[in-house]
Amino acid sequence: MTAKDLEKWCQFCPARRFFLKQGREFQKYMPRPDWVKPGTPKECYRNSFFAVQGCSNRLVYCEGLAWPEDGSSPCEHAWVITHHQVVIDPTWHDLKPDRKVRYWGVPFKWEFVEETVLRTLTYGIVGRWEDDYPIPSGKIPVEEYLWRPESAGVEA
Repeated sequence: MTAKDLEKWCQFCPARRFFLKQGREFQKYMPRPDWVKPGTPKECYRNSFFAVQGCSNRLVYCEGLAWPEDGSSPCEHAWVITHHQVVIDPTWHDLKPDRKVRYWGVPFKWEFVEETVLRTLTYGIVGRWEDDYPIPSGKIPVEEYLWRPESAGVEA
């Protein structure tokens, strides 16, 4: 998928436009370690939430776009990263080592994720159309939700 194709694919969805504009690519990936529980297929937001819960000192919750480089279309997806920004995918954990996936998204502060999920009683925080997309619309300031490596004491 070219950059132009991706922009076209994102143009009519506030969450996708947000990911494209505010997100970034995560280039490092590692297979799911034993201490991260394998998730249920098609429940990436829930799987990623529970992967970080109890491990927020080691993992960061991310939402964004993911797509295999084999020509498949992107999809809205959630995964986790280590504090050194290495992707661990609790949902697509069974990918073959030779199947490359691109991850483009935004890392979130755990306190913000946890509070949002408990308040809304749903997993997934960016695509909240019921609340008129508060993150993509800018109603919530970036500093309230964006996780940065330096906030975890990690040198960038």
